[in-house]
Amino acid sequence: MANVRARVHALELADQRMSRLEERVFGHKQDDIPAPDPTTINKERAEIHSFQRSLDGKMDHLDASIHKLINSISGNISSGQADKASSD
Repeated sequence: MANVRARVHALELADQRMSRLEERVFGHKQDDIPAPDPTTINKERAEIHSFQRSLDGKMDHLDASIHKLINSISGNISSGQADKASSD
């Protein structure tokens, strides 16, 4: 039982130290920060989702462009090698 009391006392002291540190760093205790507005959170989620969909579309377009470029380079190399072989 004494061990439990010692731990509780140590946690209380740590909490007091943390509260003093928060006041020094932030100018207030973190408990003083109001909870975010749910409307704002939902709006930010919608914006993030929209941005993510936009990025996904751009990445798909970029991926397709890279594949076209690789295929065109591969096609030029293949036809160039065939031309060289036929001229030899």
